[in-house]
Amino acid sequence: MEWKLFDKPHSYTAAWYATLPLADHLNQQGHALRIYVAAAYAAWYVRFRGATSVGDFGAGNGGLLDSIKGLLPAPVRMWGYDLLPDNVRDAQANGRPVTLCNFLTEKVEWPQLLLLTEVVEHLVDPVAFLRSVPSGTYVIATVPNYENDMQHFEHHLWAWDMGGFMDLFKRSGIDIEKLAVSDKINLIAGKRAA
Repeated sequence: MEWKLFDKPHSYTAAWYATLPLADHLNQQGHALRIYVAAAYAAWYVRFRGATSVGDFGAGNGGLLDSIKGLLPAPVRMWGYDLLPDNVRDAQANGRPVTLCNFLTEKVEWPQLLLLTEVVEHLVDPVAFLRSVPSGTYVIATVPNYENDMQHFEHHLWAWDMGGFMDLFKRSGIDIEKLAVSDKINLIAGKRAA
């Protein structure tokens, strides 16, 4: 199932994000499993699919990038983009390669492996964004799996169960390769079709 939660976005602009405090997901219990699972899948794509670059769009303070780095036997090029200035300051203070960037409207460098953890539920048009991903790019995305039209965060524009999330990927031209479900998240990994 897919639920459009709001007709008019209220959390889309960079100005709105600039007002939010640091989102230290790496140290929040509710996000620990998401980060661990996404990092494990990302490391797998680097090691066994040959992805030579990893980009985390909506990187927060870069904790996921650090987690991935810790799982790899050799370095790989990694960077992140985030819209929260406090997130970027914290990431850079800790030596994590995160840049302040609205990746929805600004020019970005696309990686071979794109991470979108807890991002697509914030997008006004998730299908359009996913279709903009260059063909051949691997994509790992997570969304909360406990949200619906009756229960959701006030700043999420969309909610999906696993079936709806899979349908979103299919409509967006991403071939699904891997799935993971926990009590908090749905994860899909796939490749943008040619």
